[in-house]
Amino acid sequence: MEDEEKARQARLAISTFQIMSAAFLLRGYYRFSGKTGQTLENALRNLGPEIYGSMNDSRITELKGLEYVLDRLPKGIEQCNRIVMMAQEDLKGTSFEEIIPPRRRRLSYRVGDHEMAMVVSRGSSEVYDILTHLTFLYIEAKKYITVSEMRRKIYRLNGSGSRTTSTVAVS
Repeated sequence: MEDEEKARQARLAISTFQIMSAAFLLRGYYRFSGKTGQTLENALRNLGPEIYGSMNDSRITELKGLEYVLDRLPKGIEQCNRIVMMAQEDLKGTSFEEIIPPRRRRLSYRVGDHEMAMVVSRGSSEVYDILTHLTFLYIEAKKYITVSEMRRKIYRLNGSGSRTTSTVAVS
């Protein structure tokens, strides 16, 4: 009975992710912190793919998952706050830096310091793949930011001159 419930939740999570991805394609953009981004995050958390390991544990940074994702996304994508997906290689022959990830033949271009363009040539499955990886990256980044904020608060509480050690458990 429990297996059936897990299977039902997994099907619902996959369906939700596909619907939100389709909505993204129609709308043309989304923000990780917006409603679409949060729905994608919740669906991915509910699905809990094994390749992302302990993604749902806020105390653990999933290093193997990060390595997997960063090998499949263009180098420097973690510095970008704007990522454009396009169907054609309109930027070929321009001065923009061409980037191909080590483990995927997915052409991308560095358009600016904080902007990247990714060529989507394999249809919606490639978009799902990219959105899944970016959502995982965002989940892991939020863990880091949360821990960093807690450390700053503890440091402020202890006083700027004192260097006492505090243990923080994030739950």
